[in-house]
Amino acid sequence: MPHLRFRALDSKHVASLSIALPKSLAVVMQTSEDNFTFESITTDYFENGQSIRSYPFIEVHWFARSQQIQNQSARIITDNVKELGAA
Repeated sequence: MPHLRFRALDSKHVASLSIALPKSLAVVMQTSEDNFTFESITTDYFENGQSIRSYPFIEVHWFARSQQIQNQSARIITDNVKELGAA
């Protein structure tokens, strides 16, 4: 059951991704679309005492997958985040 955690990304973007990503990732990971869970984590980043905006950070928790599937999944996630203009 793949679990995706999103940091430094608006929850509205995560909600949108929760619609789009399962469709394409399910095919690559050979699992059903309803096996995915999405989590939006509110995160604050700081540098030199100042709050800063950070790039999106996405963690994928899953059972072992081949490097090819990992690479394909990373590309799909990256492309979808970029399409939102969130990266």
